Amino acid sequence: MNRNKRSIVLDFKTEQGSDILHKLIRKSDILVENFRPGTLARFGLDFEAASALHPALIYCSISGFGQTGPLCDKSGYDFIIQAMGGLMSFTGEPDGEPMKVGVAVTDLFAGQNAVIAILAALQARTLTGKGQHLDISLFDSQIGMLANVASNYLISGNLPKRYGNAHANIVPYNIPSRS
Repeated sequence: MNRNKRSIVLDFKTEQGSDILHKLIRKSDILVENFRPGTLARFGLDFEAASALHPALIYCSISGFGQTGPLCDKSGYDFIIQAMGGLMSFTGEPDGEPMKVGVAVTDLFAGQNAVIAILAALQARTLTGKGQHLDISLFDSQIGMLANVASNYLISGNLPKRYGNAHANIVPYNIPSRS
């Protein structure tokens, strides 16, 4: 995964680490961070401080529940977001327990949303010369991916069911039963 990449380890709690990071911010296009909201502000590395160093910086924050709101101070990771976001409620066998998806799809959804937002912010920067703070939430990303399941619930008020490998709205869309 890290082939052909350059990396550096900094302790931005130290003056030397903070100085190096400030130099990097001044010459970077994009900064992506995934600390809990407020963590980087304690070190003078939040969006306001970073954009004072480099007004054209695109600053992308990825967190479990976003930078604001009632759950912003909570940690969030893929498994918990799959449960809280409803994905596990309709994943698995019809008579079985809720089940997480086999890969960390919520992380992937959020990463994809971050890339889309960064590309849009870069395009906006070519017109305005200004950077932006992008707030990407795993929870928001998961809710956005509920697609037809969310629509079905919002229209009918009925909670989604587990369909195994079948689909709630499209047929044929499953592995045939073995009988």
